[in-house]
Amino acid sequence: MQARLERACSVVAATALLLMMLIVTLDVCMRYFAGKPLTWSYDFVSLYLTVSLFYLTLARTMAEEGHIRVDLLHRYMSARSIRLWEIVNSMLAAALFALIGVLGYLQTVSQFAGNDVIASAVNWPTWLSTVFVPIGAGSIVLRLMLIAFGHAATLWTGRELIPLPAMPDSEERMQVAE
Repeated sequence: MQARLERACSVVAATALLLMMLIVTLDVCMRYFAGKPLTWSYDFVSLYLTVSLFYLTLARTMAEEGHIRVDLLHRYMSARSIRLWEIVNSMLAAALFALIGVLGYLQTVSQFAGNDVIASAVNWPTWLSTVFVPIGAGSIVLRLMLIAFGHAATLWTGRELIPLPAMPDSEERMQVAE
């Protein structure tokens, strides 16, 4: 289920990126060749597409170990210690993103109930921008919990249910880079 959620979020984010490129290109062409820029493009790209692109890719990037990782001490730690730190880090990050998700949800509901719009050439509803915050934050909370529980279950059972993070100079990481 989590993989499907991440895939769906990635498809929406990829669509947002494609739309972003097309709209900006069209706006530039309209501005310089026709002298009539798209008055709505800046708000649409910055309020909706950029926010969706950021939040909807968080969990998938985490699943693929694409986020920046500080692993200076990993080479000096045992596998058990690394797993314990992965559990602690994942739980702390999950708590932070849960807070972000709840606050984003409350903001979205408030904006929807208040019928809030931005003051620009087009009265875009603001809740359509903030709705991506709880969706993306909720998705990464689920991913972080899966990671934490996977490491805890590995420690508990002794069977490697989730691999340790790849070290930057490891064979596994080198193969991915090629």
